[in-house]
Amino acid sequence: MSEGREENQPGNIWQMLEAILLRLDDRVLELENRINQLQGSQKLLDEKLVVEAEKLLGGRSISTSPSGAIERIKRLPACDICGHSLKLEEEFAVCLGCSKKLDSRCSISYENRSFCFKCLMAKLPLTKRSYKVLVAIANGITSITSILKISGIEKEDVRESIGELLNLDLIAKRGISIFSALRITDKGLEAIAAYRQAYTDEDVVQFEAEIQKNLLELSR
Repeated sequence: MSEGREENQPGNIWQMLEAILLRLDDRVLELENRINQLQGSQKLLDEKLVVEAEKLLGGRSISTSPSGAIERIKRLPACDICGHSLKLEEEFAVCLGCSKKLDSRCSISYENRSFCFKCLMAKLPLTKRSYKVLVAIANGITSITSILKISGIEKEDVRESIGELLNLDLIAKRGISIFSALRITDKGLEAIAAYRQAYTDEDVVQFEAEIQKNLLELSR
């Protein structure tokens, strides 16, 4: 049985070599056809601009277009949130939470790190309503009546937001019993600095303007 396998081995090797040579011939023929196509084409090199995938900074590659021409692909980096084009020579940030590329409009600084809005919310959840209540307390407007008057937020919603802010350690109660008062914490000040970059809606801008107007009237 062993001798039979040895007798058949040379034939198997030649068959394998013949198959390899056939594949090489096919490849050479394909390349020759491609060269002929390129020589007869007016434009041998196309350039295609595409937006780079998320979390990647861009680059270049070469492929073959459907027409048979060589195609150079330039992948352009863009903000993974808003899609705005990024220039590598300009400053941009990478979200610490999800590693997405961020331009200056989508990057939010918190604790000296960059986040997108979604990851900031995951790390420090703060709704627009609670943000307004926090800003009011930071400016010394601490009674529920005063907060709802200046913000237009319903009384129960103000109460709920105060509870959320206490749980997040963004505000704290100082004093005893009925003499206690709400005060913003250092963490609360950091939260305001961060979310001021996120909540730029007209109603928030108007609310903060009303607070400054109220403080000015009180100082007279």
